[in-house]
Amino acid sequence: MKKSKLLLAIGLAASLLIGCSSTEGTPQGAETGQADGGTSEDGIIEMADAEVSGSEDNSGEAASFNGVLETPVLKDGVTVEGMESVDVYFEWEPVPGADGYEVCSESKFYEESEYRDPVTTEVTDPSFYTGAQDLFDFRIKVRAFKSDGAEKKYSEFSDYAYGSSYTPDEIAGDGSTLDTDHSYDDIIREISNGLNNGFTDEQKKELDISESIYDCPDENLGFGYRIKDVDGDGVNELLICGYDKEFIDGDVNGIIFDMFTVKNNKITHVFSGDIRDRYYLCYNGMIANEPSVGSSDSCYVYYKYKDGFLEVVESVYSSMKDGSDEVAYYHSDKKPGEGNAEEISFDEAERITKQNKYIYQGIVSKAFDNK
Repeated sequence: MKKSKLLLAIGLAASLLIGCSSTEGTPQGAETGQADGGTSEDGIIEMADAEVSGSEDNSGEAASFNGVLETPVLKDGVTVEGMESVDVYFEWEPVPGADGYEVCSESKFYEESEYRDPVTTEVTDPSFYTGAQDLFDFRIKVRAFKSDGAEKKYSEFSDYAYGSSYTPDEIAGDGSTLDTDHSYDDIIREISNGLNNGFTDEQKKELDISESIYDCPDENLGFGYRIKDVDGDGVNELLICGYDKEFIDGDVNGIIFDMFTVKNNKITHVFSGDIRDRYYLCYNGMIANEPSVGSSDSCYVYYKYKDGFLEVVESVYSSMKDGSDEVAYYHSDKKPGEGNAEEISFDEAERITKQNKYIYQGIVSKAFDNK
């Protein structure tokens, strides 16, 4: 993760040039800090024109709306690995009656004492992420707003929430994001042997892994593994991942084919997917699944992962209406086909699937020792 000081200096200079008054592009609070891509589809409405910094209440920017809108209560940031940087994901409970939220984010290099480079962003979802390619600390504060014609009425700012793009082990120099957990050594060894020499029927039965691993239809698809505490409970999970051999930064590098965990001192298989039944790691213990349901249909199932179990949060899917060429979209709090589903518009389906908490993480995996 550590980059040269030259890259760091360039990134800091760029963030100072952007500041809080930028009205387009991606807000940056550090070398590669980001806030949902800068488009309304990703939850970002616009960049505010006025600068917000430090602990000032900024009461001159707009009249506060105390007593009507509650002050958001933030959770500290969760460190997650992005495709090109390490992200810090923040969230808070939705404020009743709010149309959106104003986020003021600040950053500092880990050796510095003062936060700086405040950036103000408006989001519609009760969540926000930023990130860096180096060792940075972040803090954000948030206030809710309600639109009243051309004006906005605001709640008070929340207390600061904090997060970092690194772990204490990385600062101490005695940790690695690719260290393995010895509990999974046998599985890793068996998959490596199978990829080298072919999988026996006994291995297939014992491992109970995705068929795509031992019968891969794509010669450009490689396989790797990652040890990661997905739900933050102190127990590491084993992720069996796919990556594109030709395009190391391609979308395929986020696919999870199998996930294992340890429960009651025993290794447990959490789920298994394949090329047409893909799983992705999202944010804050969320896992997305894209099962194939036909060439003309789409399907997204979102799970909360905790203590070795997947619990359905919601699903969004499309299907052709009977006797018609029209595509209909549906939303449910169960898997598709289980229970009643509500028909929704395409715009509502897209709004749900593009929530910040469902953004797919890139996964840096270690290739199996295979030819």
